[in-house]
Amino acid sequence: MDIKTVLCPVDVYRITDQELQLASLVCRHFGARLILQCNLETVPPSSLGMNWMYAEEHRDQGKQDEAAAERKLKDCFSKLPLEVSVEGKITHAPRDFAIIALSRECNSDLIVMARHDPTDSDLVSVAERVLVESPCPVLIVQPTPEAGDFLDAATNQPVIVPVDFTPHSMRTLDYAFALARRLPITLQLLHMEHSTGWRDLHVMAFRRQDERERQLVDCKERLLGTIPADLRERVRVHLRGGAVAEGILRSIRELQADLVVMGAHPKGFWKKAITGSTACEILRRSPCPVWFVPTTGGVSSWKEEPLAAAGA
Repeated sequence: MDIKTVLCPVDVYRITDQELQLASLVCRHFGARLILQCNLETVPPSSLGMNWMYAEEHRDQGKQDEAAAERKLKDCFSKLPLEVSVEGKITHAPRDFAIIALSRECNSDLIVMARHDPTDSDLVSVAERVLVESPCPVLIVQPTPEAGDFLDAATNQPVIVPVDFTPHSMRTLDYAFALARRLPITLQLLHMEHSTGWRDLHVMAFRRQDERERQLVDCKERLLGTIPADLRERVRVHLRGGAVAEGILRSIRELQADLVVMGAHPKGFWKKAITGSTACEILRRSPCPVWFVPTTGGVSSWKEEPLAAAGA
C-alpha cells in the first residue's frame, strides 16, 4: 500500500485541530503530500441576466473571502510539521462538488475531513454527500479531543473492521490488512448476525441448537481463514448478534477502538442517507474516526493479493 496524496478540505472560518492532525499523521506515516483545500461556496443566481449584478455587488466581498482563505491556509501551514509536504488550493463551488472535483484532479488516494452537523433541509451532511461520489477512500474524523490521536501511539491500537462476507466487504478487509502492514494497529474483525425478523421465527423455532452453533463455528473459521500469515498475531475475530449498526457502536466502546475501517455503498446512498443505513449510522454516531472504503475507485489498486486468497 502506498498513499501518495491526501486531500484535506478546510473551512475558511473553522477547522478542527483533529482533522488537521489526522491528515498530517497519515502523511507522515506514508510519506504523502498533503493538499489543503479551502472552498468559497459562492453560488450566483440561476438567472443569467442577474449574474452581472451579483458579480458587481459581491466583488469586494469576494476579495475579502479570498484574503480570509489565504490567511486560513497560512495558519494551517504553520501548524504542520516541517517534514510534511503541503500545498493549498482555493476553490469556488458547492462544497461537496468542489471536494470531489479536486480529489479527481489531484488524483488523491485519501480524503480526510471532519464530520459537521447537517445544515441543509434534507439533513444530508457534506460528508455523506462526498461518500456518494468519492473516487477514493474517505477518512472521517469526529470533533472529539481524542479523535486525532490514534496514529500517535506506539503500537497495537485496536481497529474494528466489520465483515459481512459480501465481495465489497472482502475487498475492504484486504484494504484493512494492507493498512495493518503500514500502521501501528491491531485489527478486530467483527461479524454481526442480523436480527431475527418475524418471518424467521417459525424457522428458528424448529432449528436445532447444534445447527446454530455449527453455523457460528463455520463463520468464525471462515473469518480466521482470511487472515494472512504475517498478521495472525495482530488480528482478532468477534461474532455478535443484533442490529448491525448498534453492534458496531457497542463494539467500539467495549473494545475501546481508535478507528473503524468499513465499506460504503454509494449505490442508493442518497435515499439511505435519509432512512438510515449502517454507514450513515456509524458516520453520525461513531466516537472515533471512520475510514470508509467505497465500492468503486481506490480499492483495486490497494489489493496486494487476489480476492480469492482472502477467503471470498
